Parts: sequence; structure tokens; C-alpha cells
Amino acid sequence: MMNAMKWTRKSHLPLALMLLVFIAPFLVSVWTLQQADELNNNAKGQWLGESIRVAATADNTWQVLWNDTACAPDCRELNQRLFKLKLALGKHQTQLTLTPAPSALHNQTAELFIADRQGLVLLGYGADQNGLYKLFKDLKVLMKHGGA
Repeated sequence: MMNAMKWTRKSHLPLALMLLVFIAPFLVSVWTLQQADELNNNAKGQWLGESIRVAATADNTWQVLWNDTACAPDCRELNQRLFKLKLALGKHQTQLTLTPAPSALHNQTAELFIADRQGLVLLGYGADQNGLYKLFKDLKVLMKHGGA
């Protein structure tokens, strides 16, 4: 009787291991998704709540878009700051185009935006000094890892 019990336990071991191999990744993925709010989000800007597309540039570059309402009535200072930001990107400055925002972005709370090479608007920023700094930091990361 004792040998029969040992034999039964040994025959269940491969089945238990096989189930563990198939179920463990599923359990880990469910746990990870439940912890998604605690995962690190390194973006400095605000993610847009809706998908907005703008026209992609002819030379397939990243775009920084700005609302004309952010700098009204005089946009010279903001344009100078954006030009300096572009120069600060160094070797990646040729991969960036500065463009006025289309009317689809005028109802957003942010004044500055990043659009990828295909024209998808990703992040929004304020037009103040802090917003420009955050924009610069995100642009450096995106261009370094985004194939610029």
C-alpha cells in the first residue's frame, strides 16, 4: 500500500510541473497589469487623452507644435526659446521641425506639443520655462531611442 502511494505522488509530479510552466506566465502577467499604476512613467509631459494626428512633414521629422494663443500677442520670445531648444539638441536638431499647431489642438490645455514622424501628437507641455525644460528632456529621450 505504501509503494502505491509513492507511485501516485511521483506520477503527479510531471503533471504539476507542466501546469506550473503554463500557468505561471499568465499569473505574472495578471499581477503586472494590476500593478500598472505603480509602474514608472518617465515622460515629463502630459499624455493627451485623445489621439490627434497632424500632417507629417515631407522630410519625415519629429515636430514641436505650439498654439498661437499661448504667446499672443507677441510670439517672438516663444519662437526664440523654441529655436534655442532646437539648437540644444545638437546632432539631432535636423530631425526636428517647429510648426504652428493646427486648430484641432487649440482646445487642449497644453500650449506646446510633440508629434512623432507619422504625425501622431504624443505629449503636451506648458509654454513657461519649466514646460520648455520638460519638452527638451522628452525630446532628447525620444530622439535617442526613437530612431532619430
